[in-house]
Amino acid sequence: MSILQFDLTRYLKGKSDALGPGIATGFALCVGLNILSYLLFICHYFLTNHAGRFPWISPNDQLFAGRWFAIFFYSLTGFANTPALQQIMGILLHCLAAFCLALLWQRQTERRSQILVVTLVATLYPANLAAFYYTWQVGVFFGAILLVVLGLMVADSFRFFRFALGSLCITLGLATYQPSLSVAATILMACIVLEIIYSPPGTLFISLWRRQIPRLLALLAGGFGYLLSLRILGLEVNSVHSLKIVTLSELPVRIQQVVVESFLSLVYTQPDIRTVLRTLLLVASGLAMAELFSTLLRRYKGRELIMRLVLLTLASLGLVIATKALFLISNNNYFWQYRYNFSLSYFFAFIFFILSSWRKPPLFRSSILVLCCATIFLFMQSDLLRQGVLLRGQEHDLALANRMLQRIEQLPELDLSKEYYCVRTGPYPPIRMNMMHSSNKFFGRGGDHHMDHGEITDVWNPAYVFTYLGSKIRWAKGGHYMPDFSEKMQEAKRIAKAQHRKPWPHNSSIFIHNDWIIIYM
Repeated sequence: MSILQFDLTRYLKGKSDALGPGIATGFALCVGLNILSYLLFICHYFLTNHAGRFPWISPNDQLFAGRWFAIFFYSLTGFANTPALQQIMGILLHCLAAFCLALLWQRQTERRSQILVVTLVATLYPANLAAFYYTWQVGVFFGAILLVVLGLMVADSFRFFRFALGSLCITLGLATYQPSLSVAATILMACIVLEIIYSPPGTLFISLWRRQIPRLLALLAGGFGYLLSLRILGLEVNSVHSLKIVTLSELPVRIQQVVVESFLSLVYTQPDIRTVLRTLLLVASGLAMAELFSTLLRRYKGRELIMRLVLLTLASLGLVIATKALFLISNNNYFWQYRYNFSLSYFFAFIFFILSSWRKPPLFRSSILVLCCATIFLFMQSDLLRQGVLLRGQEHDLALANRMLQRIEQLPELDLSKEYYCVRTGPYPPIRMNMMHSSNKFFGRGGDHHMDHGEITDVWNPAYVFTYLGSKIRWAKGGHYMPDFSEKMQEAKRIAKAQHRKPWPHNSSIFIHNDWIIIYM
């Protein structure tokens, strides 16, 4: 058949029919629960501390970070940061990625119920909140994940076309969002674990060579392809937010640090993963490991059993460390930031994939079902609670900004024909974190710095919110970005103290100094 005769609708229907009844319904259910879980992100046009990006997205927005293929996902919405459409597109991309991955893993066990469990756990895990918080990038985050998942699915053999296509997908995934490397590494290690568990006796190394080594080499080829693309495009990426490469002299200490942080990520609580949920995840992880080792004991004997036990132990440790794969090569120290740890979504998806393969006894299967349902419910609860906090935080910040603007406009020396820098010496009150800590709800590590602390306009663009509120003041740089903002903040503090001013909300806290409007916090 020529490409001109290819019927996409018929092809997709054939694949769906081959998977069996209920697959389309299951996918629709996953999308529906995602829409419910991220409903406030969809219904409200949240102002984040990157609010200056509304409503349009620059085509070159992420070039400074080496994410040159992000432009493709921006183009899907016409380079517009559109309400609702942006979020629903992200949900569809992520559900498709998780669904494809579930199908990949499910080939080993042939249990279709696992597809639903994997998709829901991967897409509802609270770290995904960060993707929706950065509204203009939600398609970039989940598009990158879809690309690396497809790359690993395709590159399951040494056949040139499949290997080349898989490597290309991984290159494009990294060129969209580099932390997708950790997602790819986690998925690959999970595939290796499944190979150790389910490959027929005497065929382990052949199976690894035929299916998993091509994936490993495709991942490496995709990484080299991405680095080569940066050189070809002349992009110098040296940002801790993207890919500032670790030097060889730093590598030994870095490896030790990454190993420690990988395991601590499974233990410490975070704003959206409190004690009860963290305990459930630890229990699930322990049960999944027990199931893996007990499966080996049932399936194999003698020397092969010993060999597979050793390999499974190493692969299980590697699976945990793989969740921080990006940090092994990048000098990025945001070990706890949600947006750099989407890989944990797929780690726990694999954990529940293993648990949902538990076949007997019936009492354990019922207990596992309850554990899965409870975990997914708590994921949804955490997602919705965080969105409620963000909504209340936005209302608080807008009310506070209105009061500040009223004070500014009442300053007698204000000249509307003059251009001013707005210099705020500190953040707004931390209402979001106060709400997250309410009722003595404490946690060991933060979630995502901007989402935890960031008011709707940060210290580098404090004037931008005033333009939303109808200010007629002429702000330097349009209020978008204040160059040398750290130095200006320190100088503004010195001026305020020298003039014996008192912090907000005192009447003397807002004043004009030359071409600066200073808000002393």
